Amino acid sequence: INAEYGENALCALADGSAEIVRVTDADEIVNVCRLERSSVTGVLTLAVDQSNRYTNDAISVPEHALASYSDGCVALFDVNRSDSEPLFEATDAHSEAAWTTAFTTRSDPSLFMSGGDDC
Repeated sequence: INAEYGENALCALADGSAEIVRVTDADEIVNVCRLERSSVTGVLTLAVDQSNRYTNDAISVPEHALASYSDGCVALFDVNRSDSEPLFEATDAHSEAAWTTAFTTRSDPSLFMSGGDDC
């Protein structure tokens, strides 16, 4: 689980699938969006990062989210789109599982890093 904490915390969860959820003051979990690659089956989501991590604003919905997968892919999502398909997929980012991914800067969501068993 990758999470940003605070009142009405917004969390990015990777447990095989991936979604961004809001945890309310009453400990209710409200789904904000799912991060899915509908063209792929049998692949686990291993890590998720959200673009608002650098803003100290854990309660606002991030503009972008990253996810890394057991097939070595890293994908960039626009959280505010009505569909959950990725904006960009680096399908050959890793030849093995991509265990982690993270945004590297707050000013450019296209800059990110990832790591896996092939590094």
